[in-house]
Amino acid sequence: MAGPARARAATVLAGEGRDRARRLAARSLVHGLASLILEGNVAPGPGQDVAALARAVTAELRPDDVAGPTA
Repeated sequence: MAGPARARAATVLAGEGRDRARRLAARSLVHGLASLILEGNVAPGPGQDVAALARAVTAELRPDDVAGPTA
């Protein structure tokens, strides 16, 4: 039987189209960052905690950037 976290994830990732893709991208980004931190491949910068690093990284995922960089 699936646990509460898995049930919440299924609810968040339900649906279709662009909104689902955005939610999946955000979840993938956060999961990947968490894996890198837990494995010791990435660490917060000086004076930065994990939450601050996560906020900085997730701030890079904005709807206006969906089309990709312009430069």
